[in-house]
This record gives sequence, C-alpha cells and structure tokens, in this order.
Amino acid sequence: MANLQDSLLADLEDLSDNDNENLDEDNGDAEHMEEDINRDLADIEVLNYDDLDSVSILIGSTTSLAGGAAKELMIRLDSRNWHRYIESAMAAKPIIKVVAICGSLRKASYHRGLLRSAIELSESIDGMSIEYLDISPLPMLNTDLEVDGKYPPVVEAFRQKILHSDCFLFASPEYNYSITALLKNAIDWASRPPNVWANKAAAILSVGGSFGGGLAQYHLRQVGVFLDLHFINKPEFYLNAFQPPAKFDDDGNLIDPDAKERLKLVLLSLNAFTLRLQQDD
Repeated sequence: MANLQDSLLADLEDLSDNDNENLDEDNGDAEHMEEDINRDLADIEVLNYDDLDSVSILIGSTTSLAGGAAKELMIRLDSRNWHRYIESAMAAKPIIKVVAICGSLRKASYHRGLLRSAIELSESIDGMSIEYLDISPLPMLNTDLEVDGKYPPVVEAFRQKILHSDCFLFASPEYNYSITALLKNAIDWASRPPNVWANKAAAILSVGGSFGGGLAQYHLRQVGVFLDLHFINKPEFYLNAFQPPAKFDDDGNLIDPDAKERLKLVLLSLNAFTLRLQQDD
C-alpha cells in the first residue's frame, strides 16, 4: 500500500507542477499523467476499506495545491468518476442497521419506551442506526395465506426489513414465563422459508417486576437457537419498573439516568458483536 500511496501522491504533485505551467487538456504530458493516476486508482479499487482510509487522506491533501491546480484536479476527478473512490473511503466504517422490535401493543408501553430511548442514545454512537419496526399489522401465522409460494404483502414487507438489517434489538414483556404472542407471531413469520433471521446478532431488553422480565429473555434465547440468531451475552438488561426511583414517566418514556447508561452499554456491545460477526463472514 505504501508504494501505491507514493505513486499516487507523485502523480498528484506532477499535476500541480504542470498546472503552474498553464498546462491544458490537449497537452500530451497531462494526458500521460492522467493515465498514471487512473492506473493507480485501478489498483486502489481492489483494496479493502482500511486501505481506502489512507487513500482519502491523500486525495484530501490536494487542498495544499495551488488554487488553480486544485480546481483543475477536481475537474479531472469528476471527469474520471473518482468520486466513487472518495465515497468508498468515506464509507470505510459501515453503518450498522438495527431493527428494533417491541412485543407490546400498549400505547404507553415501557418496552416501547426503552426502544425510543435506544434510538435516541444510538445518535451518539458512531456507525449505528436504529429503525423501529411495527409488528402489529402482521396477521396471525396461517400458511393458508401463503399462495403460490408468496406471502401477504404486509408479511413480505416485514420479512424484507428483517432480511436487509444487520442485527436486532428486541424489547419484550414477560407473559407466563415467556415472550408475548405478538412477538412470537412476528418471529414465526420471518422464520418461514427462507429463514431471514439467520446468522445475525441480537440483544434483548425487558422490564417487569423483581426479575425485570428475565424469564422471557431466556425463552427468547432458546427460540433464537433454532433461528440461528446470535444474542450478546453481556451486558444483560433487566429493569424492575416498580422499584424507586421512578424509571418511566406517565407516557412510558425512560427517565432513569442509570438505566439509560446501562442501555447504552447494550447498544455498544451489540454494535461491536455485529461487526465481529460480519468480519467472520
């Protein structure tokens, strides 16, 4: 990579020198330099994103060129579609797309409040984006609704969201030592062939009484074994909503600072684990 950097930087400097000599587009030397630079970039194209980080720094160094040279260089960059390489360099750190799913329908649900807080907290985490996905429109699982190998539109739209996400953030109440029917129904629809949950990371949040919904988390982990979901092990997030100080306001918004700190640690762990799984692939 070092030799390639030196070559590209030398070509850029040559372009600056010739600009100072009022070189125009018809000049054969300029065309020769463009060929050299394009050849360098052809090599860059096969490098990984880490290498492109340093390439973007080289391209950024063109701001040190004389004003006319920098302008001429940007024209050449645009004409040769170099912006593709700049965009690749800027995208060196991928955005982790998280789908957040709530197992409660209640308007002021504490679990929905947890997800709202997670979305707010994710704005301070570089490279993470959380989208809340409403599962209430899904019909109850019924294979009679599958016609000619196709799913109902609302189900297919849901499955596509799951398929194109990088990981999941579940928030589920505990009902009878288990997860809710609402959440289980969504899980089952997305597990129909082909299973679109597979080989992705996930984290779980829960609120409840003394154990904070912990038994539902264990059951969801068990379901995840068959789905080939990979849940983070630590930190775990259980929250006793009825122990002072108050954890939520009347609208179900999380207001407890300590809980928010714990929630952010879950998000950071999910982000790191997702990147690790993607690298292993």
